[in-house]
Amino acid sequence: MTIALASMLLGLAGAVAGWRAQGARRRALLPAFGAAGAVLVVWSVLGLVDGQDGDVPIVLVGIPIVAFGVVTLARRSSTAASDAWHASEAAVLNGTFGGTPPPAGTCGVVAALGRAESRDLLRSPWFGAGIGFCVLVFLLFGVVFDPSMTEWAAYVYLAHWFAHPLVGMTVVAAHRAVTRSRRDHTDELMTSCPVDRRTRTLGVLAAAPVPVAVLASTFVALGIAVGAHGAHGRLGFDVGAEIAAALALGIGGVALGVALGRWVPFGLAPIIAVVAVAFLTPGINTVGTAWHPVTALSTAPAAESMASMFQDRPEWWHLLWICGLIILVGVLALAKDQRDRTILLTALAAVGLLTASGIGATRPMAPESAERIAGLVAHPEAHQRCRSVAAQVRVCAFDGEDDLLHRVTQRVGPVARALPTDIEPLTVRQRLDGEVAALPPEVRRQLEDEIEAPSDEVSMGFDEVGDDPDGVVRDPGFDVALTSLGIPPEPDGKLLPTVVAGEARGVVAIWVGTRGLDPDERARASTSPAAGASSDPFALGSLEDVDDPCVAPAVVWSAQDLDAARSVLALDESLVAAAVTDGWDRWADPSTST
Repeated sequence: MTIALASMLLGLAGAVAGWRAQGARRRALLPAFGAAGAVLVVWSVLGLVDGQDGDVPIVLVGIPIVAFGVVTLARRSSTAASDAWHASEAAVLNGTFGGTPPPAGTCGVVAALGRAESRDLLRSPWFGAGIGFCVLVFLLFGVVFDPSMTEWAAYVYLAHWFAHPLVGMTVVAAHRAVTRSRRDHTDELMTSCPVDRRTRTLGVLAAAPVPVAVLASTFVALGIAVGAHGAHGRLGFDVGAEIAAALALGIGGVALGVALGRWVPFGLAPIIAVVAVAFLTPGINTVGTAWHPVTALSTAPAAESMASMFQDRPEWWHLLWICGLIILVGVLALAKDQRDRTILLTALAAVGLLTASGIGATRPMAPESAERIAGLVAHPEAHQRCRSVAAQVRVCAFDGEDDLLHRVTQRVGPVARALPTDIEPLTVRQRLDGEVAALPPEVRRQLEDEIEAPSDEVSMGFDEVGDDPDGVVRDPGFDVALTSLGIPPEPDGKLLPTVVAGEARGVVAIWVGTRGLDPDERARASTSPAAGASSDPFALGSLEDVDDPCVAPAVVWSAQDLDAARSVLALDESLVAAAVTDGWDRWADPSTST
C-alpha cells in the first residue's frame, strides 16, 4: 500500500511538471493535482491506521517531502518555449496607451498586484492541496464521522484545528510566490521594473483574502452539515471571536509565507516552519498536567472534552493575540525593504498588543465565572429543566439544551414505560461530562474532590450515543434499564465492569433497554462486536469493543446470555412485557439465574 501510494505521488509530481511545461493555460489544473494529492495521502493514512491498529509506517512522513523535492526539481528544469521571456515587437510611442491604463498611486498598484497574486495563489498546487484538506475536513467531520447530537460549541472550538492544514499549505504557496523570480532566475528583470520590491511584497500580502474566503466557505458548509444532523446547544456572542480568530489564521499564513520568502528564500524553509508549528502547537497545549492558561496563546488552543458551559475561554483576548502575531509577522515581511518610522511604530504597536492580549488571555479566571461553573457542577438541578416520561422516570437537562432534552425524552420514553410503575423513581440528569481534575484551579477550589450522583439518578452527558455500527450501546435509555435492575451503567473506579454472566437481570436489561429501537438496532444492541472474530469469553460477552483502548466496558454478559437475550427479543413483545413487570423483583435479584 505504501509503495503504491509513493508511486502515485511521484507520478503526480511528474505530471504536474509536465503539465506546467505545456503552457500557462494548463496550470489551472495544478490546484486539482494538489487537492487530489492531499486527499490521497490523508485518506490512505486513515485507512492504514484503521487497518494496522494505529501504526503508521514512518515512510509516509517522507512521502510528501520527496514529492515536494521532485516537483521543485522538475519545475526548475522544465523551461518551455511558450513560457520563456522574450522581447516583443518594437512598440511605437504615440502618446496613447492601449487597453486599460495602469492604476495611479501605490494603493492602485498594490490592488492590481493583489488581484494577480490572488489568481496565482488559486493556481498553486500547494494551495490546491490546502483546499483538498478543507474538503477532507468537511467529509470527515460533516459526513463520515456521525455528528449526531454533538454540541455546536465543540465544532466551534475545533475551527482553529480545521484551519491549520490550509494555513500550512498557504505558507508554502506564499513563500513560492515571493521567491518566484529567484527560482526562475529573473531577478534582474524584476529589478528593472518600475514597481519596487516593497510594493511587490504588499501585492502578495494583498492576496490574503483568498485563504480567508476558502476557510469561510468550509465553515459554512460544515455548519450546514452538522446542523442537519441535529447539533444542539447555545451559540453565544463569543463564538464570533473563535471563528474570527480561525479565519484570521488564513491572513497569518500568507504573512508568514511572505516573511519567510523575504528573509529565508531557501526552498524548504516554509516546510520546516510548518513542521515546527505542528510540533509547537501541541507542546503549548500540553503544558502542565491539567488545565493551564498558557494554552490560550496557541494558534490552535486545545479543545476541551467537557461541554462549553463548564469552560471560560478568553475568546476575545485570543483573537487579539492572533491579530498581534499577524501584524508582527507582516511588519517583519516588509522590514526587509522598508525600515522607517512607520515600520518601527507598527512593530511597537504589535508588541504592545501581544503583551496586553497575552496578559489578558492567561490571567486567572474571574471569581464570578469560577462560582458559576462550580454551581453548574455541584448543583446541576438548580440550572435545569425537567420533563416526565413516565410516572417513575423523568429527564432533566441544562437550560438551552431543549433539542437534546427532546431527543433523550423520546429515547427514554419507551424504556420507562416498560418498567413497573411501583419501582423507585429515577431521574436522568445532565451532568459534568469530564473529570473535576480537568477544571481550572479557581473552580476546583470551590468543589469537593469527587462529585457523585445520587443513587436514584442516571448521569447523562451532552452527546446522545446512538446505534453504533459495532453494536455499542451506551445511551440514556439503556442506562435507565441497567440502573433500574441494580446494574451500574458505568465501570467502577478501577475501570472494571460489572459481570452479570448467568444472571437473569442481564437478559432483562437488554430487553428493556432496547424498547423503542427498530429490529436492526436491537440486533446490534444484543450482539458482541467480537462475535465470529474472537474466542475470548470476555470479548464475546461484551456489547462494547474491548480492543478499543478508549472504551472501558461497563457490563459484561456471557455469550450464552446474549444468545438468550436475542431469543427473548424475538418473542411477542406484549407477552414478554407482562412477564417482566409481573416478576420484576425476581428478575432484579442477582441470584436469579438465566
